[in-house]
Amino acid sequence: MSTALARLQGDDVSAGALLEEALTVSERTGDIFSQAGALAELGRLARNAGDLAAAERRFRQVLELREKHGEHRRLTYSLCDLGDVARDHGHHARAQEHYERALSRAQQLDDAWGMARALHGLGVLA
Repeated sequence: MSTALARLQGDDVSAGALLEEALTVSERTGDIFSQAGALAELGRLARNAGDLAAAERRFRQVLELREKHGEHRRLTYSLCDLGDVARDHGHHARAQEHYERALSRAQQLDDAWGMARALHGLGVLA
């Protein structure tokens, strides 16, 4: 079963196992793009399950990978993910910092989707 199909069917356990396997393979092969993708999805699974500490840990790993390897556009999305988790924790000032940083990066890159995502996060906080 594919990760997407498992998630669509609500089988988060299977999705998590497949994502962990994808993470292991991508780490072994040095595929940074797939590594970041697997970590981000694992973070979303954790957040959806209410495990905010695990979600934040995964999203921070993604942010570090993307910063290290210059994935500037996707860095915006990682900052928004961290903003979402901070907001869920009730840390509104920290969430605002993440969203504002994401918005600034998105504006520099002329990334409309990133701007919309960051503005949405800021709007939810307002």
